[in-house]
Amino acid sequence: MMYFDHPLTNKVQALSDQIDDRKEFHSAAEGVLLEMAASPEFLDGVVQYNLDRPEFLEHNWSLYEIPCLWIADTGDFQMKFHVFLPMEKFEAGIAGSCIHHHNNYLLTTLAVCGSGYETFIFEKDGQFDPDKGDIELRVRENFVQKEGTMTLVDSWEPHVVFSPKEMTTTLTLWSPDAKRSTDKLRHNPVLKAFKKPLRFMIHAFGMDKKMGIASAKTYQFYEHDGKFEAIEEGEYFAPTKAAKGPEIDDDYVRTIFAFLKAMNYQNTEYLGELAEKDSTPAVWKKWALKYVVRDLILPATSSAEINIPGKILRKESILKAQEAILT
Repeated sequence: MMYFDHPLTNKVQALSDQIDDRKEFHSAAEGVLLEMAASPEFLDGVVQYNLDRPEFLEHNWSLYEIPCLWIADTGDFQMKFHVFLPMEKFEAGIAGSCIHHHNNYLLTTLAVCGSGYETFIFEKDGQFDPDKGDIELRVRENFVQKEGTMTLVDSWEPHVVFSPKEMTTTLTLWSPDAKRSTDKLRHNPVLKAFKKPLRFMIHAFGMDKKMGIASAKTYQFYEHDGKFEAIEEGEYFAPTKAAKGPEIDDDYVRTIFAFLKAMNYQNTEYLGELAEKDSTPAVWKKWALKYVVRDLILPATSSAEINIPGKILRKESILKAQEAILT
């Protein structure tokens, strides 16, 4: 469990405790998210909460992850600052990932800085044939998640994010779509040790949705040869989960400091003290010092290619595949 103990975080926790309907909880929490995004004091607390934790500083990042600063992960809800990387050579309408959903999780997103990014949200009733591996998808909503924009993505709702022109940071609130007595078991250290066999048993008895865990096979979707096709998540994410190392750590830590620059973070005294500690990993020392002396810090960039046939998922090809379904 992670929890930044702050009056604003406590407001979200109180709303979660008081409101059983999870969509109503997300709606009620919107005002608190706006307060969080507007508060330099809150951001400073989040920075110190993360950088005071050895497990965060020593984390080995992978390309599967999004650079982030944690606010809470309680079992009832998660909150983070998420930093989306710009493309190395920007081209409008290039998807940063496959079309995907978040299983049984609701997601409220508030863009707090940057150029924003375009999003498609699809109808949830797309007919998926796992034997053929194809699906019918129809765009329900098309919008730009720009600074100050608040959106809710429903559970099981397919959507796709197109890479931003500039680094874009969002404040995110996640929660299961229903309160379940099993939610807090995710953080039980004893049960975590038996995670794989427990998941196998839950799937074997067909209890995955009741228990609030992902299906045994979860798919991502993309356009290929004029239609939508599926790729199993394990296969899709395998290359990015395996991509780790000092270079990626450096890119992600640098990106977090680029986000702090964009937010005009002022507590250089704290960062200077962090850089002087013997226990601080070298990569964090390096970028904390650069921040303190006001060096130019630019975010890392993302590739246009993802792990699908053809490598690139374009907005225009998604629309053409949809047009083929509608006609």
